Amino acid sequence: MREKFESHYIFSDTQNHQDMYAKLMESGWVEKVYEDDEAFVLKIRDEKGEPPKEAEAAADNSDEPTPEEIKAAEAEENDGNLLEPDDDNSPGEANNAGEKNN
Repeated sequence: MREKFESHYIFSDTQNHQDMYAKLMESGWVEKVYEDDEAFVLKIRDEKGEPPKEAEAAADNSDEPTPEEIKAAEAEENDGNLLEPDDDNSPGEANNAGEKNN
């Protein structure tokens, strides 16, 4: 990449390029400079080196959900846990006049 594109850095979004990110990190040709939920920046090394430990861990935990998958699952779960208010009062709750229903 460095010679072909005359580039020293790779900028990309994380959501659509997770496989590319993993392959680049495992290659030993890049090191992570920055990453957040939306994007990553990798610096292309002058010489191939050892993959960062996080690349090895990512390869070992390939069955583990990604942070994006965890957030999506939590959001889905939280959406299902929202309670709808009841239109009618249950026994023992105050009605509009402030009296107890029996």
